[in-house]
Amino acid sequence: MQTPFILIAATVFVGYCDLEDVNTSVLYKTVDFGKCHETCDGDLPNMIFSLLEFYNTYSKMIKICQQLKPASECVKTSNCPFASRFLLLYGGFYDLCNGKKWNYFINNEGCLRTYLDETLQATENECRLTQEIERFSHDPIVVSQVPKGQPAALTVLGRTGPLCSSMICFIPTFRRLMDEKCPGAGSVVTAAMVRPFYQGLHIVNRMGPAITGMIKVSTPPQCYPLGNKTVLHMMKRQD
Repeated sequence: MQTPFILIAATVFVGYCDLEDVNTSVLYKTVDFGKCHETCDGDLPNMIFSLLEFYNTYSKMIKICQQLKPASECVKTSNCPFASRFLLLYGGFYDLCNGKKWNYFINNEGCLRTYLDETLQATENECRLTQEIERFSHDPIVVSQVPKGQPAALTVLGRTGPLCSSMICFIPTFRRLMDEKCPGAGSVVTAAMVRPFYQGLHIVNRMGPAITGMIKVSTPPQCYPLGNKTVLHMMKRQD
């Protein structure tokens, strides 16, 4: 469903709120796919949600990258069901933690450590994304429906409209501001941020017309751009 990758994408490289203000237990339940994944994930979900604290973001991202490979290998060797869930949740980090993007991230450590937190804060002040994450986590309907699991997924998805609006504001704004501070950095990071949406679209499109139709009906209009590949390409492109 779209709800997990909306939330994961929203917490990738985003911060500026106190975790005590966020109902993290509700957020955890939206991405819960059973004991096998829980065992392999280890502390990854906690590490990702800790980015909401908006403190020492660069170091936290490095630690997340270091945990990804063993977690991914665990999912494969344990034959966890719905293995594509790993890419759905962590694909953005996986994209950043490998190849040219990883080399860029390491080679530009000084600039990123200096400006990453500052730029995230400036973007948050404009787009209020973490405030929407907090609001979503305390939404009475979300809180009551999430424990029901997949049967309630469409209802929960229907509550993500304001979160999507903030996300659509956040991604291009962060890219622009970060590129001004560290040339290319905003584009590198936002390419990773939109990766879960591409993965989610791939999964949804394989579910068949009946389920896909139900998801589309339940998706708030504010979220439509995040399901459009052309829009996603525009959000991550380097001007």
